[in-house]
Amino acid sequence: MKYWVIYANDVATNIENGLEKVIKKIHWRRKFVDGLHMVEEFNFTELPDPDPSSFTPYENLTFDDYCNWVESIEDVVAMDQRLEEAMQRVRNPQVLTMNLPFDNIAIDQEFERIANTLRTHNIDYGTSGI
Repeated sequence: MKYWVIYANDVATNIENGLEKVIKKIHWRRKFVDGLHMVEEFNFTELPDPDPSSFTPYENLTFDDYCNWVESIEDVVAMDQRLEEAMQRVRNPQVLTMNLPFDNIAIDQEFERIANTLRTHNIDYGTSGI
């Protein structure tokens, strides 16, 4: 299932052509969820100046208004194709993140032992290089 998430908008603080709260930019995510997998694309869309004769006051805008604006400007077909390709990579990964074949706890303990020795001798060891 593909769907929009509209999570923010940038609104002009001044009055433009007699209009208040003119939306300048819509921040969005396009999500594709398929069972246990999810991919998304996120960006923003800049809007052209509105037509005063068909202007809808900010307080009356709906989710569908925002989606329609984004869809009228963005290439949603190409976006959905990118999401489909990304989903294929998620479903059939070529590289996997695996657990390390060694125990980091021993390394952390050795670092702490060295750091404590340096502190005991008032040696500044900083935060790197050990």
